[in-house]
Amino acid sequence: MRRKMRAPGNGNGLGLKGKRFGELVVLRPSRSGRAGAWVAQCDCGKQALVYDYLLKSGETTSCGCKTTRPAATGI
Repeated sequence: MRRKMRAPGNGNGLGLKGKRFGELVVLRPSRSGRAGAWVAQCDCGKQALVYDYLLKSGETTSCGCKTTRPAATGI
């Protein structure tokens, strides 16, 4: 009997639910249909669509509220 193979990181997602990554707390898998997409609540109050691999690598730690624009130089 053959078993169905699943894509890596494409499980039921219970491992990320409730975990904190920087300013974000993972709420639930996204209903967008995209593999690895999650809805997370930021400490600023906004919800954001984030990807599991970016959370795990540390590249995504907020909804974007902590992002600052670089100062203009050479003007």
